Amino acid sequence: MALADLWSYFKGYVIIAVKGRTLEKFVNTALARGIDLWDISRVDDRSLVARAYLHDLPSLGRILRETDCRGRIEEKVGVPFLVRRLARRKGLVAGAILFSVALYVLSSFVWFVDVSGVERTKPEAVLELAARHGLRPGVLKRSIDPGKVARSILAEFPDLAWAAVHVRGTMASIEVVEKTLPDVSPGVVDVVAAEDALVTNIIVLSGEPLVSEGDTVTKGQVLIAGLILWPQDQDGESKTVEVVNARGIVLGRVWRTHSEKCRLVKEIVTETGRVARTRRFTVGGLTFVVGPKAPPFADYEEDERSYAVPLGGWSGYSIGLDVATYREVIRRAEVLDRDEVLAEARDRARRALEARLPRGARVLDEREDLRYSQGGVLTLTMTIETAEDIARERRQEREIERPDRS
Repeated sequence: MALADLWSYFKGYVIIAVKGRTLEKFVNTALARGIDLWDISRVDDRSLVARAYLHDLPSLGRILRETDCRGRIEEKVGVPFLVRRLARRKGLVAGAILFSVALYVLSSFVWFVDVSGVERTKPEAVLELAARHGLRPGVLKRSIDPGKVARSILAEFPDLAWAAVHVRGTMASIEVVEKTLPDVSPGVVDVVAAEDALVTNIIVLSGEPLVSEGDTVTKGQVLIAGLILWPQDQDGESKTVEVVNARGIVLGRVWRTHSEKCRLVKEIVTETGRVARTRRFTVGGLTFVVGPKAPPFADYEEDERSYAVPLGGWSGYSIGLDVATYREVIRRAEVLDRDEVLAEARDRARRALEARLPRGARVLDEREDLRYSQGGVLTLTMTIETAEDIARERRQEREIERPDRS
């Protein structure tokens, strides 16, 4: 709604229908006396429809009499008319006001409390604890401290790892997450090398380190053992074994290579359009040849197709047809641009190496080696050096007796 339309709605206006022989005189007189008429539309020769403000109705009545015209109000629009209608329905207005006040007051309270995320913990126990700390149906929303209620729930139930309280409208929801312990399979967990590498740094969180900085390791080699040998006496001859889950971070320098072969000379094959076909029919042990027995072209490309139809009632016999199609071609060599060929090979090699990199690997260096061979074949070998965490956990499925330290 435009600003002018909104202003007219607040002031109040009427849509009037005017009939008479002097409609132009009526309109001109009204405008001359400063009365606003708009959206004037002619219905026929003796009638029109227009809009006018409510406060101009007495003046319009006098002008209608002066110009010998008749007028009728078709529609009343605006706030003044709405107020008058509501004033005649005081009970409805009072009820609407009371309903709005009651709705506002009731929306200031919490009427529903819900618990989600519990499986082992009883939801009734969570609701009871929340009620003791002020969160229950029928309390004012501003009297609730969601953080305090969540902390109380975590302190009361040790099996819960996380809790939160959200108040939305008249609903309060308590969301919890229960602690879950990972399933531990029997055996020993070692940390092994994911790639051949040079160890640059090692951080042991648990277990016994078997390598140190500067060592060269191979893929699958144990870096941190999950077995710790403890000396039982001062001589250190008799030892006991303790099983732990080896964990740690082992940073290393890893070299990966990839080779791409490309040709600097490209063979272009063009068909001349000359075609010859040889058909060989085989019936039982007899062969009949239709067409040239040998390719009639010096240089050609061959396409062979075979068909066989079994003979009903003749076990083991069939009619065979072999069709050899010879297409004459002309071959020529085209020398490719060396820089473009190398750029494409380099891009393919780099994409292949990047696809093998683990997450978090940092490229330190990139080298390439070019080798030529006979026939115009160029071999590009790209090597990238990365710094990455080469530690990977590996479980040995075997039972080992733990020492008694009581």
